[in-house]
Amino acid sequence: AVTFERRIPVVGEVKVPSLLYVDLTVRLREAVALAGGVGPGGHAHRLILRRDGQAETVENWRTTAAGDRELHSGDQIIIPREQWFKRN
Repeated sequence: AVTFERRIPVVGEVKVPSLLYVDLTVRLREAVALAGGVGPGGHAHRLILRRDGQAETVENWRTTAAGDRELHSGDQIIIPREQWFKRN
């Protein structure tokens, strides 16, 4: 049996930045969870999805349908750092 997987780097302010090999059914929200979730300095409601050299900001990915987006192999998920004055 052959199992197809997608290769998704999840970096930035996540608890365990890593290169994930995930099942074809894993969505955006689940990939961030597999990387340990948003770290203490990370922006909880915004992330950047890089696909084919283009960066797209995804707002409210935790609570809206944006978090259910399908991923493609090679997509990169970046959790940005929360602004300094909001963290302090």
